[in-house]
Amino acid sequence: LKQLSKQSNLTLKSIQRHAPTSNKVDGVEYVQADVFKTETYSDKVKDADVVIHSMGVLLDSVVLKNAKPGDAGSYEKVNFESAKILADTLVSLGKKQRKFIYMSANHSPPFIPRYLATKLQAEEYVDGLSNLKLLAIRPGVIVDRTERVVTAPLGLMADVAHFMNTTTVFKSLKKIKYVGDFAENFQVDKSINRDDVAKAIAYLTVCDDADDIKVFKHNEIIETSQRYDAQLKKSS
Repeated sequence: LKQLSKQSNLTLKSIQRHAPTSNKVDGVEYVQADVFKTETYSDKVKDADVVIHSMGVLLDSVVLKNAKPGDAGSYEKVNFESAKILADTLVSLGKKQRKFIYMSANHSPPFIPRYLATKLQAEEYVDGLSNLKLLAIRPGVIVDRTERVVTAPLGLMADVAHFMNTTTVFKSLKKIKYVGDFAENFQVDKSINRDDVAKAIAYLTVCDDADDIKVFKHNEIIETSQRYDAQLKKSS
């Protein structure tokens, strides 16, 4: 939102379950709603050209509370069903062509394949809807050393793990039956700065020259972020 607020010609709305009490961005209309209850927000998105789905959870209720898949707080509910309901709502509002930017993932946390599976399930569902243009963002660990200091060590661990994944020894181990299956649980991308993710999403919101790409992984996110910097510099 901070990046998009730099654009003078946008109407910005942030739909959240709980209205924020701090860190509000000037020029943004904050809407308190429940994504699972379409009547609480459908009138707010009916004219939207771009919708960004950033709802998600790293460890779900199945992992933390011994809930069942599909229960409240589960990956099935948060990652997939919320995106499906939002996408269906947009389709029900008419044939208007819209961009649907989805915060996805490229890998799962170790031993939790449901995390990535539900993200990819959401991607596939949205991509199958004719009047929605899916743009899937698949970052690694997102690091913010200013507002979320705890992410810095997580990012460092991700970078170390990513380096280990590229070594000859690790690649050789992956070829060994069972050992390779175990090692697959530790696939990880390099960490990425939150500003780069935000700038990439902002660029995809306001520009169309990257729309031929459907999935944005680490390198594509960085490149798109740089395009946004160039676009701001050119317009200033």
